[in-house]
Amino acid sequence: MRSVSGILNRIVLAVCGLLITAAALWVVASGISLDQSWPTLSSVLAKADTRVGTWAGPQANWLLPAAALGSVLLIAFGLGSAH
Repeated sequence: MRSVSGILNRIVLAVCGLLITAAALWVVASGISLDQSWPTLSSVLAKADTRVGTWAGPQANWLLPAAALGSVLLIAFGLGSAH
């Protein structure tokens, strides 16, 4: 049973690592103004003066419930696979 848990742990760690890397690349691409040399990216990159509240404001009605549900599901999944 430990081998199944080990494989699942490696998959979860790999996926989390890829998500963190993608987020870091997005922040770096936004910070170096990549949209000036690659204009097609301007719609997905953050502007230099954008604040988190500006981005999260329009999504406020679903962002917090989605984050709470995701946390509960991850905790339940983690507790369920602990045996």
